[in-house]
Amino acid sequence: MKQTKKSLFPWGKEIDISKELYRLYVFPGGDEVKIDDPKTLVVSDNGHRITGKDFLAHYIPYGWIHLYWENIDKEKYRFYYQRPKSK
Repeated sequence: MKQTKKSLFPWGKEIDISKELYRLYVFPGGDEVKIDDPKTLVVSDNGHRITGKDFLAHYIPYGWIHLYWENIDKEKYRFYYQRPKSK
């Protein structure tokens, strides 16, 4: 993912992602970063800041080509980045 000024995610706001079992970022060339039991996400100008298992902090810079995760409740996904309908 590249940095964008048109992010649909709320930047700088702490988002609860504790319903995720893990979060896996895939980078060009096949490098992967997996965070087990993530707790919170903050989207910044240059990447994601995540607290994970045991509240260890992670910084993931922009540049990934794929991001995926698995939820605890496999029936209910919530995508926070969906744009609200225009009035």
